[in-house]
Amino acid sequence: MRKPSFYFAAGVLTVIAIIGGMWSLGWLADTMLGNLFAGDDSGMFQVNETSPSPNGDRTATLYIGMGGGAAGWCYQRVDINEKGDPFDLERARKGGDFLVFSASCGSKVELVWESNTKLHISYSNIENGVSTYQNPLSRNKLVQITYLPK
Repeated sequence: MRKPSFYFAAGVLTVIAIIGGMWSLGWLADTMLGNLFAGDDSGMFQVNETSPSPNGDRTATLYIGMGGGAAGWCYQRVDINEKGDPFDLERARKGGDFLVFSASCGSKVELVWESNTKLHISYSNIENGVSTYQNPLSRNKLVQITYLPK
């Protein structure tokens, strides 16, 4: 007859083998089928308007991001980029450093350069309200931005 410690060790090893096997099967299923069942929540992004400054040293870019299906999300954003560091949609969709304005998609956004260092952004204030983010200066603090809700 075997000692009780043998049966205890055999039981522990059996439990570890079962848990390890189940974990391995779960990992394998997730790896092989994960992309099949997971929705693409990365969204759709597109440039709506580009507006160069009068001397062409800077560009204000209005772009739209949306996704998430029926109960999804949508926003409009404005980035200001210098000539040597142009707008990059992939960088912007990851939360770029050049963001100066954001508004809900129901708002109409207009960009007007008043000078090489002053940008005026107007946006419509829709009936149900509009969510905005407003920065008074560009990232490098060379462009002053004014806002006007309409």
